[in-house]
Amino acid sequence: MRRLSTKEAQILGVLLFILVLALVALFGPDKPSESVNEEKIPGMETKEIYPIDLNKADAKTLELLPNIGPSKAKSIIDYRDSQGGFNSVDELLNVSGIGQATLDKIKEFVVVSGGSEINRRGEDTEKLDLNTASLEELVTLPGIGEIKAKNIIEYRNSHGGFRNIEELKEVSGIGDMTFSKLEELVSVETETEPLKTVSTKNSLINVNQANTEELQRLPGIGPVLADRIIQYREMHGFFKGLSELKAVKGIGDTTLEKIREMVEF
Repeated sequence: MRRLSTKEAQILGVLLFILVLALVALFGPDKPSESVNEEKIPGMETKEIYPIDLNKADAKTLELLPNIGPSKAKSIIDYRDSQGGFNSVDELLNVSGIGQATLDKIKEFVVVSGGSEINRRGEDTEKLDLNTASLEELVTLPGIGEIKAKNIIEYRNSHGGFRNIEELKEVSGIGDMTFSKLEELVSVETETEPLKTVSTKNSLINVNQANTEELQRLPGIGPVLADRIIQYREMHGFFKGLSELKAVKGIGDTTLEKIREMVEF
C-alpha cells in the first residue's frame, strides 16, 4: 500500500474535519439551550396561568406579573384584605407602590372575578341594619374589611347606635368614596338605645375636669371616646368651647348636638 504524501495527508485531514462538523450539525441539538429561554419574563412560558385573578391569587402567583416583586405582591394582598376585594383592575392604583406605568404593564395579565359577587351584596339583597349587623355581615359590604367592620361596631357601641346612615362618615376609615358604595346597601331601622342622661341636680359636666367615668355619663360617649377626650386634653390643654371637641377623633356634629346642653368648660 502506497504511503500518503504530506500534501495528501493534509487534504485528508481537512476532509475528516469537515465530515465531523457535518455530523455535529446533523445530529447535534437543534434548539437554543435552556439558558436562553430563561431570559424571558418569569412565568411567561406558562401562559395558561394568565389572566391572574386579583381577588384569588396568592403572593407567589402575583409575583409572576411584570414589575411585581414580593413587596408589591404583599401590598396587593393587604389592600385586598382591607377593602374586601377588588371591584376593578384600575383599583390597583390605590395600592401602595403601584402607579400608572406599572398598571399599564400588568393590565392585560389580570382580571377581577365575580364582579359584584366578590365581597359585596347583590342589589336584590335586603339592606343591612347598621344597628344589628354582625361582623360577618358587615365584611360582605364593598370596601369593608374586618378592620372597618370592627370600627363600625365600636362606633355603634360607644355612641349608643346609629341614628342615620350619614353617621358612617364619622367611623374611622370610612370616607366619601366608601360611603357612596354603602349608602344603597345599609339602613338604620332598629331603634337605638335610649340616650344616657345625667340625673344629678348639678347636671352639667365640666369637660376639662371630668374623669373617664363622668364623661361616659354623656350620650354617645363610651370608654374609647372618654379616653380620647382626656388624652387630647392632656396633650393640648383645656377645651375652650364645644366646637373644639370636634378635634377629638370620633366626635362629630351629631355627638355635639347630643351633649350640647349637658357640658360646660
